[in-house]
Amino acid sequence: MSILRFPVLASLLETTKGKLDDSMLKFVGYFFLVLAFIGILLPLLPTTPFLLVAAMCFAKSSPELHDKLMNHKVFGPVLRDWEERRCINCKVKIIAISSVTFFTGISVIFMLKNIYAKSFGVLIILIAIGIILKIPTCRKSPPSLI
Repeated sequence: MSILRFPVLASLLETTKGKLDDSMLKFVGYFFLVLAFIGILLPLLPTTPFLLVAAMCFAKSSPELHDKLMNHKVFGPVLRDWEERRCINCKVKIIAISSVTFFTGISVIFMLKNIYAKSFGVLIILIAIGIILKIPTCRKSPPSLI
């Protein structure tokens, strides 16, 4: 027998489905938020992409959490730039490229012994820098006349 033959059960599942989806999105949002905070401490783990995923999850599941994240003193401006203009501030790009180059470079130089592994590490650094540079840089918005 199909669930559709039991209207009460079908409507209960439909009601629960929305809540389950929201709960799952909140969970995923928190998960990526935790990864972003770990990324602050571990330079090899990126912070911004995890924040963007968390913001997306919260936008769909919890407007309050999304607003908190968007209005955060440190992360808010970066997230707003991305959400509103699909660009990253020049300062953020400089920090990202410096972090990738410095911390990954240290790992490549001191941790890898094989010349092929070191070459591969340098290639990874160059690809990461290329990806960062490919993202549009935010231009300052024109001054308001009001």
